[in-house]
Amino acid sequence: MNKNHQPKELNVNNPSRTVFGESNHRLLAMAVAAMLPYCGSAILTWAGELPQAHPVAASMNELGQPEPWTEKQLRDPAALAKSLRDPTSKKPVILDIGPASWIRGGRIKDSIVVGPAREAQNLEKLRAAVSAYPKNADLLIYCGCCPFKDCPNIRPAFKLLNEMKFTQHKLLNLPHNLKTDWINRGFPTEK
Repeated sequence: MNKNHQPKELNVNNPSRTVFGESNHRLLAMAVAAMLPYCGSAILTWAGELPQAHPVAASMNELGQPEPWTEKQLRDPAALAKSLRDPTSKKPVILDIGPASWIRGGRIKDSIVVGPAREAQNLEKLRAAVSAYPKNADLLIYCGCCPFKDCPNIRPAFKLLNEMKFTQHKLLNLPHNLKTDWINRGFPTEK
């Protein structure tokens, strides 16, 4: 057997580079990337590259289905906090679409409480609350009851704003929850 064609030994520290070889590493990476929407964190765990929670949520859910928002429609919590602390800054209309504030440890200062948007009556309250605003109003919704991927409130609320043809609506990017991503960072909060 030609010495150049012998199989490479498995290196448990980096299986993709030794089993598949350097020249096929790109092919393996493309195959893994193609499977991510279907297998998600299982592949990343196998590869030893499980991502840490990132301050920007993806616009695809774990099933590979598109979210009702885009990356550009996510608002950074630090930027919002800076805006709320600056008396000369233009403030968005902040709509709290989550459960009671005592459950989450508080709510964002000056937010309008709508209630959990997963409930039909609260979705109608949201519709009524925003119907008085022009379609280009700077609206911001947030929940923060749990991680984005599990939240039952943000998708129905954001879909409603899309259906109502708002053009400047955003979702506050709280990938973990309100306590971790807002309150614990010392951002403006009310009880």
